[in-house]
Amino acid sequence: ELFAGFALGPEDEVLDVGCGDGLAVMFAAQHGASTTFCDVDRAKVRSLSDRLHERGLKRHAGLVSSGSSLPLRDGSMSRIIATEVLEHVDDPAAVLREMVRVGAPGAKYLISVPDAGAERFQQPFAHRSYFEAPNHVRIIEPRELEELAGSCGLEVEGREVDGLLQEAL
Repeated sequence: ELFAGFALGPEDEVLDVGCGDGLAVMFAAQHGASTTFCDVDRAKVRSLSDRLHERGLKRHAGLVSSGSSLPLRDGSMSRIIATEVLEHVDDPAAVLREMVRVGAPGAKYLISVPDAGAERFQQPFAHRSYFEAPNHVRIIEPRELEELAGSCGLEVEGREVDGLLQEAL
């Protein structure tokens, strides 16, 4: 499992929105899943694709995208991941709606955002660029994330707090 209750296997079509360095993608691919990943940073997409090829993992596709418009078929993904992404985008609802559009019936979603309290605590001390695009352009409260998920047709099955105090859907 990538996360408690979020098992991955060869039958899965996994989408990682905002893949960054690709740890989740690499885990999924090594467990046989077909992976599609996107990020706004072309170099990160290219680097992750290269690393997958180097390991002989060929069932993958990399896209340069913010996640708000994905060139994927409706209902094509069984597992959708967006960890530490929604706080970076101009319209989190648009990104989440797009993730739901490509999710197959019964798809599982793993979504996390930084702890809102920790983010507010950092505001007076962090370099101002931390809270400017392309970094964190918003602080998302737990209630707000749940409401956003519900408005997009998702149901929160569980919430877990880890060392970084993340919310998971």
